[in-house]
Amino acid sequence: MRARRLSARAAARSLDVAGGLLAEVEPIELDATLADRAGELATEFGLRGYDAVHLASYELIATDSSVLVAADGDLVRTAKEIGHAVAVPGG
Repeated sequence: MRARRLSARAAARSLDVAGGLLAEVEPIELDATLADRAGELATEFGLRGYDAVHLASYELIATDSSVLVAADGDLVRTAKEIGHAVAVPGG
């Protein structure tokens, strides 16, 4: 059930935009190598599990021109500490 914070038209438009973005997402499977790297990040930097998996996944696909977009403080701090380019929405 919608909370009605958006008009029906705006909600439909938002769903279209989200669907278009989701169509561009390529899932990454959590395998043993990725899980191990996430465990290392969690242990070394005190990250929560999902932040560690997020960062390890980013590292797997990052190129020289990649930028990690994140708003979680611990994730942003760690990514910057490791030397990754980070963009914080609204920041």
